[in-house]
Amino acid sequence: MIVYESLQQVGAAINDAFDPTAANGDAAVVRFEFTGTEGGSYWLQVAEMRCAFGAGDPPDAATVTIFCTVEDWLCILNGTLNPVTAYTRGRLKLKGNPATALKLQKWFPRPKE
Repeated sequence: MIVYESLQQVGAAINDAFDPTAANGDAAVVRFEFTGTEGGSYWLQVAEMRCAFGAGDPPDAATVTIFCTVEDWLCILNGTLNPVTAYTRGRLKLKGNPATALKLQKWFPRPKE
């Protein structure tokens, strides 16, 4: 199983991690505002069973914006930090539609070990 150590590595693997059938009919833009190492603005767009990821401002208005440290986000992706726990403890904050943030787990399922 992949262990993500950087956002660059996440960006390179995003298309392989994406489950297009899980995103069937979904369309959203998720903006990420990261602090810490590699901090900055990033975006993820899901539409027409495809995804795209980039740095800077998203191509369209964000459905939800996620605020957290890069380190916490990598822990969430690696399965060592539960996103709901991160949210309830204030380590992850949302602005916009929280249901879209929850769909990330559906669109990018962790591989079975």
